[in-house]
Amino acid sequence: MAEETTGLADRQLLAQFLVDLKYVLSAFLELRGQLLPAHLRELSVAAWESTDQAFSILQRLLLEPEDPILLVRRLRDVGLTDAPLRYKLAGFDRARQRKQPIEPRKSRSWYRRIFGWANIILGSLAKVLPPAEIIKEFKESAEQGIADAEEDFRNSRK
Repeated sequence: MAEETTGLADRQLLAQFLVDLKYVLSAFLELRGQLLPAHLRELSVAAWESTDQAFSILQRLLLEPEDPILLVRRLRDVGLTDAPLRYKLAGFDRARQRKQPIEPRKSRSWYRRIFGWANIILGSLAKVLPPAEIIKEFKESAEQGIADAEEDFRNSRK
């Protein structure tokens, strides 16, 4: 079976994106005390369990699909192959490779930038492989938690 038909290279790129995103989200959880409001900190850890499982499921679905040809067609239909995929991954990678500020409050914008690019990819991936929605929802909750923490900080300074 030709690589072009099965889209192995693109599926491997998506699998690596998931590895990288999982690393970013794990780092986010390590800093949850500085990045999230108090009422969300422990809940985020509990929610991570199902999110972590979704990463494993997605890796398997991408790298060991029952029908690789059908999968790559569906990925192509949502812009997750070839140049469109590489364009989105380049944005994600550039955001991730920027130097993370040491001060947690300043790192919020770093996370928001990465999460924005991840959202583009996850939204499309969830249309093809529904477990991606679990990761997308966790990431969106983290984004909203960051926004809430920033608002709480601004309000406390008034």
